[in-house]
Amino acid sequence: MRQAPKGLSIAIGGHATLKPGTKDKGIPAQEAAMREALGQILAVVRAATEEGFTWNTLTHGSGPQTKIILDRVRASMTQGMHPLPLYYASMDLIGSIGMTMERMLNSAAAREHGCLGRDKTGAQLVSTHFLVDPNTMQLIKPIGDPLNENEIKILEAAGETIGNPDGVGPRVLVASPKVLATLPQNLDAIAAIIRCKLLALAGGTGGVAVTIGKNEELEPHPAVIDKDDAAREIVKGLAERGISTDTFAILTADPYMVRRYSTVMEGIERIEKESGEKISHDERAALMEAAGPIRRIAVADMQAILETKGAVTGGAKPKIKAACDLVAAGIVEQAIICDPHNFGATFMGKAKDAGTVIFKGEKWV
Repeated sequence: MRQAPKGLSIAIGGHATLKPGTKDKGIPAQEAAMREALGQILAVVRAATEEGFTWNTLTHGSGPQTKIILDRVRASMTQGMHPLPLYYASMDLIGSIGMTMERMLNSAAAREHGCLGRDKTGAQLVSTHFLVDPNTMQLIKPIGDPLNENEIKILEAAGETIGNPDGVGPRVLVASPKVLATLPQNLDAIAAIIRCKLLALAGGTGGVAVTIGKNEELEPHPAVIDKDDAAREIVKGLAERGISTDTFAILTADPYMVRRYSTVMEGIERIEKESGEKISHDERAALMEAAGPIRRIAVADMQAILETKGAVTGGAKPKIKAACDLVAAGIVEQAIICDPHNFGATFMGKAKDAGTVIFKGEKWV
């Protein structure tokens, strides 16, 4: 009897679709970055299918593109154009990034039948809504660039809330609510696509946050859902529908996680302040190495690092938490966090010093 395939779900950061520090932020540059990232992933998936894996879902972030849209909207508002709710920006990017990836992956499938898995022949986009806790809709998360006085006046007149909670400067504040679940109808569609032996592109940009209002109306909110949280909820929902995931992978800009991520961020701020320039790749690599690379680690140890005050900051926290949640609950066998370049070596176990692998086991530190 043939063994059931082992599911693979991947979440890629927004910088995989627009590289950090890129001066050209036009659509051709974004598509080139997407093509490169997907090419690296496909090379791994081809090898994984030989090990009995099937690629179930792909979720993407959109931080850089969201900033571009916000900049464009603010510029147009000075000319009297209407504001754009954040959830509309998310929907724009779910369509534009998602359909671009769908086209690229379907083109790859056409060139090489079965490149997405032994039986898979293509990919299908699912626009995804997430039910969030209405009691966690406080406007606390700043987005976009700092605003000048004129922009503040225009945005406040349009109903936006402005604040400076992190000391960076006055910015638009939005909610970052607790995610309760993937909208069941969307999850049913994702499951159906996978059962049709297609890859589901789902939870892109973190999806759209909704609550249930009067008359069972789904109400969208100007909120930010981290793509890692979105991917986690999809994997959990699929497990409830009998579609298992063996490996959950988060592909980011860093080659691996470290034990003292806050020291990396502090070092970056210090170097950039002293030099007046963006930190170089080699300087960042040196800071990462000094902060204590994590290669293979039991989930209990990873959770202890996550809970240590000052150990983890910024964008690393939701990645680590999403990975730990799935491993600790036994929903996935292992979680991987690394950059696209190291994904193959980490996933296939070809190198001991590649990315970070989180597994369920006894605490050993």
